[in-house]
This record gives sequence, structure tokens and C-alpha cells, in this order.
Amino acid sequence: MAASRILRASLPVLLCALLFFTSSHFSGKKSRTSVRVVNRQQQQEVEPTRQHLVALPFGHPKFAATYSSPKSSWALTKRVSPTFEQARNKGEDFYTVYQSRFTCGGRPGTVFTDDQFEDAWSDVEGRETSLSTHWQQALNLPSSPTDLVATDAVQNIAPFVSAAGGQATVATGAFYQMQYIPSAAAIIALDTKSPDYKVGRLGVPKAARPAAIPELNRLSDVMWYTWDLLASSPANLRFIGQDTVTNGVSAVVIDEILERAGSPDAPWPGKTFALDTDEGLALLGIPNGVAVAWLLLDRYRTMGERDPTVTIWRLPGNRARMMLWDLQPVG
Repeated sequence: MAASRILRASLPVLLCALLFFTSSHFSGKKSRTSVRVVNRQQQQEVEPTRQHLVALPFGHPKFAATYSSPKSSWALTKRVSPTFEQARNKGEDFYTVYQSRFTCGGRPGTVFTDDQFEDAWSDVEGRETSLSTHWQQALNLPSSPTDLVATDAVQNIAPFVSAAGGQATVATGAFYQMQYIPSAAAIIALDTKSPDYKVGRLGVPKAARPAAIPELNRLSDVMWYTWDLLASSPANLRFIGQDTVTNGVSAVVIDEILERAGSPDAPWPGKTFALDTDEGLALLGIPNGVAVAWLLLDRYRTMGERDPTVTIWRLPGNRARMMLWDLQPVG
């Protein structure tokens, strides 16, 4: 276990070296894109592309041939499900790239404009204008914080075009039902269905799907766009709650973690995991956790380095699965 922790801690530095070596040598000529090199005496900043810091680590054969984490023996000794193992490994990849941001830099995420939002989304006042009892308890807030803003962002404006014949069709109907509480540095995702998910449900052919999805589409980006408008200090974002998790993969992993912890119906305060644990990494790698991973990656310059923990629990009665991320600042 100690050796595993040491290797995990060294991965960001190894990743920086790998990215530099890959961009300079594998192409057969020197790449125009260099990785930011940082030391305590001198900084030289040249922004790498998103491909170098995201596409390369996630499944790139040159990366996979060089980087291996302590997965195989770990999976056997832990006796975890394949779904858990896959989520854990994906979470580890995300977290390794995130940590590399603070040693070798990286391009921050797109800052989306009002026009980009309004070209694809309508944003109406949300129906849930008060906090549910479980969020009052988890965040130690009253039922109706004075600055609570409820929004329902619906992707019902921009039609998408089928690649077959160029025929315009309906918008995806994706939606993000959210609550924002700037005074508590908190965002709660109540119900979310992304454009990517809705396009699949509409049966759009794979070849036509890229045209169906607006540039501003991920939960992390829509969430940050709205938070940046509402919060006087967006960098202070601390909590992200996810209400009633229903995604199939997410549900399997959450249930497995609670079962292994001996509390399958754990009520609040639930079970909390840091990202130096296998459970924490698995929760970062599930579909619900990926939204938080992308927010950390894309907004790392604004938010600074964070040491996240995630709490999971189930509500009494309906046994709904809940998640609360605490994005604790480092230092």
C-alpha cells in the first residue's frame, strides 16, 4: 500500500515528463506545442493543447505503453467488480491529469459567452426554490437561503442537423435543473440530462451526433457559466451536491462502496472518501463524478489547487443515493 501511494504521488511529475517527451519525439519532428516547465527559480509557459493533457492520458497508446498504475494486483486483492475497477481507473487518470496542472501547466477551459449560451439554451427560473431537508442538513442551511437561485437550463433552442440529407430536426431537450447558493459557496444538481445522453435517447445516428451537440454542452460548463454570473467570488466555490443519483454505472459503484463499508443504507453523514483512496477515485470516475472532474480540470487557474473529498449516503424511505463534493483548498 505504501509503494502504491508513493507511485500515485509521483504520477503528475512522470506525466509532465511523458507529455514533453511525446510531443517532442513521437511525431518525428519537434512539436510546435511544448509543455509548460515549472521550477522554483524560473517559469517558462507555453500552453499545451487539450489533446496533449487530456486525450493523450486517457487511453492514448503512447501513454498506455509508458504509464501503468498499480491496477492488476490491486483489483485481485480487493475483489471488486469490473464496473468499480473501471471507474476507479478512470478517476485515477482524471486526478493524475488534474495534479499535473500544478506541475506542468495546461490550457484552462473555455470561457463561454452569453451568446454561446443563448444560442443553445433557455434558462428559466427553477421550480425548486427551497432546499430539501437533506440539503439543509448536509450544508447546515435554512430551507430558503436569501440568495438561493434555482434555474432550469433547457437545450431547446438550437436545432441540430442530420448528417444524412442535412435535415433540421428538434433540439435535444437536454436539461440541467440546478440550485446555486453563493453565500454557502454551494451548487446542487437536482436533475440533469446532458445533450450527449438525450441525443442517444432520440436515436440520432452516431455520424450525426456531433452536429446535434452544442459547443456549450457539459454539465460542468453550464454549471460554471451560471455560477460565474451569480457569485461575486466564483473562485470560492466549495461544495457541489448531486441529488438522487440514478445513472446506472454511478448507482452500481455507490452501492458497492456502501456495501463494502458495511452500511448499504448509510444515512447522513454517510461515508466520506478522499481522492487518495480507491473509493474516492472510483467516485470521481463514475458519470456523476466526471462533471466535478471536468470542472476541476477546466477551472484550475481560477479555483486554484483543491483536495476534494466526496460523501455518499442514502435517504431513509426511498433510499435515494446522494453525493456531496467538498472541494477543499490546498494550503
